[in-house]
Amino acid sequence: MKVVVCPCGARNVVGGDCILCGEPLGSIGAALAAGAAVALGLALAWGVVGWLTGVQAIWFGMFFGVAVSGAVVHFSFGRGWLYQAIASGATLGGIVLGETLLLLLLHGRLGSLLGLEQPNLGLLEAIRFAVVDDSWSLVFGTVGLLGGFWVWKQPDPAEDA
Repeated sequence: MKVVVCPCGARNVVGGDCILCGEPLGSIGAALAAGAAVALGLALAWGVVGWLTGVQAIWFGMFFGVAVSGAVVHFSFGRGWLYQAIASGATLGGIVLGETLLLLLLHGRLGSLLGLEQPNLGLLEAIRFAVVDDSWSLVFGTVGLLGGFWVWKQPDPAEDA
C-alpha cells in the first residue's frame, strides 16, 4: 500500500487531499504521464486485437476508462476535477487513436501512419473519419468516460484509515 506523508505530518494511503490539512497530494506531471502511457498501450492493444479477431466489445470501452483513470489516480496520488479532466482526455484520445489504428489496419492503409508529407493528410483523414463518421467511436468514448468518471470525487475519510 502506497503511503504519502503530507508536510503537516499526516500519513495518507488514499489519493486526493490530505486527511488533516486538506492540501492536495497529487502530481499533475505524474497524472499526465500515467494517463498518456496507459492510453497509448490500450490504444495499440485495441487496434491490434480488433484487427486480429474482428471483434470489438462495448465493455472494452468501459475497461479503457477504468484502467486509464485508475492509472492516473494510482501513479499521481491525486483526485479532483483536474485529474478527472486528465483521465477523461487520455481516455478519449486513446479510444480515438485505437479506433483510427483499427480502421487503418482493416483498410490496409497502415502505411499512412508513416507518410512523409506534412501535414499527413491520409492520417488526418483517418482520424477525422474515426471522430466524425464512425458512430462506434462515439459509443466507445461515452462508455469509456462513464467507466472512468470517479476520479473527481475525493475519497471518504473512512477509506484512509
